[in-house]
Amino acid sequence: MNELIKPKIKVYTTPYKEIKLPLTMSVELAELIGIHFGDGGIHIRKRKSYMTTYCFNSKEHDLISDTRLWYKTLFEIELKNYGKKINAVQLYCCSKMLCLFLHENFGIPLGKKDDLHIPIIIQNNDIYLGAFMRGLFRTDGCYFIKKTGKYQYPIIKITTKCKDFSEEIKNSLIIMGFRAKINKKWGRNYYGYDVVLHGKKQYEKWNKEILKEGGNAGI
Repeated sequence: MNELIKPKIKVYTTPYKEIKLPLTMSVELAELIGIHFGDGGIHIRKRKSYMTTYCFNSKEHDLISDTRLWYKTLFEIELKNYGKKINAVQLYCCSKMLCLFLHENFGIPLGKKDDLHIPIIIQNNDIYLGAFMRGLFRTDGCYFIKKTGKYQYPIIKITTKCKDFSEEIKNSLIIMGFRAKINKKWGRNYYGYDVVLHGKKQYEKWNKEILKEGGNAGI
């Protein structure tokens, strides 16, 4: 099932603003949801003002451009800039309809992202799941080269504070043919979980199947 739900909103005072909403899933929407799980948020302010926000590193030009583009093509919304933060680009839009659309279709929390789960509509489709992982990696992931003596090998990593979410990521990657495992990390004021892939073959498989790049890209 690829159909999406349009939220039903009760109007008490001022009518809400209608926006374009996709009726079915798409690869672009799945990747945008992955991006939102990483660096996005939904905030409900005083007087029930609903806002979606994003905070990106200012050097992530492609990520910023793609997010703006998909908001325009999927929802006909122009994301606005707000605030000033060193080395960061902060984007937002105000739409109760959009916030409830994201919440009801993909389980995105209305507030703190303390309890995340891969949406069923994405989890049940390998193409959407790959796009979701790509978006999540672009925000909460990285790759690096680990050196051990004279040997070195690449590591793919996705970080989250949610234990259950890390297990879902790991299990989904295993189903997709990856050898994923979880490393728990903690400190005085921080704890989290790294879902990791080790080795050149895993790196090449990730680039080819998730990032859709050549197998040796970046090495």
